Amino acid sequence: MSVLQRLAELGVRVAKGVDDIQGDIVAISTHGVSPQLESEIRARHIDIINTTCPFVHRAQLVARKLAESGFFVIIYGDADHSEVKGILGWTNGRGVATLDEKSIATLDHLPRRLGVLSQTTQIPVHFTEFVKKLIDSALAKGSELRIIDTICYDIR
Repeated sequence: MSVLQRLAELGVRVAKGVDDIQGDIVAISTHGVSPQLESEIRARHIDIINTTCPFVHRAQLVARKLAESGFFVIIYGDADHSEVKGILGWTNGRGVATLDEKSIATLDHLPRRLGVLSQTTQIPVHFTEFVKKLIDSALAKGSELRIIDTICYDIR
């Protein structure tokens, strides 16, 4: 039996959005959420139990620091994954998520300062290959790159 099944037996329900929250307590999953979503929950006077994984939280803080320091953040990860969506929220609109470095070339404007991190559950060798391709590409020519390994060490 999965953790979610056990929690469902205890009456815990999964909320897909703030409007789905019933009651005055919500638990944030290990994948975390954006600061905007957390603020929206708090504005409704809902207590939060934050179970965000420490590795995910570190990735969130890294993304925020990079964005605040003027870097455009590139997250190597699945853009549709809840962890990645949450991390992107910490970039304040200064980031993108992708598993293919070629998609970066489709951006309207590529900033000169690029910060690169990974979804915490990506395979390390794939992240390394992504970074190498990014460095070798014309995208990185003349750019400042800051690469931070945010992969969970349990994945290694």
